[in-house]
Amino acid sequence: MTSSCGCLAREGNRLTHGDARKGKVSREWRIWANMKNRCLNPRCKAYPDYGGRGITVCEQWKNSFEEFLRDMGRCPPKLTIERIDNDRNYEPGNCKWATRFEQGENKRNNRYISHQGEARLLPHWAILKGIHVKTLGTRLKRGWSVSRALEQPIQKQQRNRP
Repeated sequence: MTSSCGCLAREGNRLTHGDARKGKVSREWRIWANMKNRCLNPRCKAYPDYGGRGITVCEQWKNSFEEFLRDMGRCPPKLTIERIDNDRNYEPGNCKWATRFEQGENKRNNRYISHQGEARLLPHWAILKGIHVKTLGTRLKRGWSVSRALEQPIQKQQRNRP
């Protein structure tokens, strides 16, 4: 009896994708499997943001890890898969390896802030002004003007010591 992660073919227990090492699947295989799960499995927690809104995986990738790996190549360290156009599917030409920061720039709920004639994403303003992104977001939620939120220096809090 043979147990497998699903990568073993029925015919003679041959490794179909050739991407398992010492009984562990590759990072690319996990990314591929998770991508399919988000788009195709209604029980997946992330399904409403992917498959639930019509995002799917192209046929060639859905049916073949090898095709996915051929099109995408190996994932560089610290990168993950990103769809370039958030409203299109996982498919060649619409996917790339990206950092978490780059992915953060490509979200549906991004917030652009206009200040002194320039529009930037909230995290970009935070970096530019040396303000933690959560601090900037909180200031704006509290009703601060954009100018005040971006220009007011951070006040260090004094802690009362006994």
